[in-house]
Amino acid sequence: MGWWSRIAIPTIFLLPAAPTSRTIRPMTAPLRIRPALPADSHALVAILHDTFESTWRPQVTPAALAAYQQGNRPAAYVAERGHLFHVAERAGAVVGLVDWQDDFVNALHVHSANARTGAARR
Repeated sequence: MGWWSRIAIPTIFLLPAAPTSRTIRPMTAPLRIRPALPADSHALVAILHDTFESTWRPQVTPAALAAYQQGNRPAAYVAERGHLFHVAERAGAVVGLVDWQDDFVNALHVHSANARTGAARR
């Protein structure tokens, strides 16, 4: 037997807990999924900026932040691929977006005001 036979292999793997009713904030208005419309572009850009600020900005270097701010990447992304998006709409407001092609999800974003409401689960 080799050295690997003396290594203890854990039998329990820690996985994230499944969501419970306590982790999802209830929203009164139902969620509607639909194809994005040209009129949604401002909301889509706002969602991308919001998720950048809450998710990516704390992780990126100052140089990457400057490049993001100078290039206005969310607007360019929406201009290029926004016609392929589907949006999550609640009470007439766009609260999330998904960009997928074939079996690959390019992007899935939910505005922070609607985080943990189940919008990304649909």
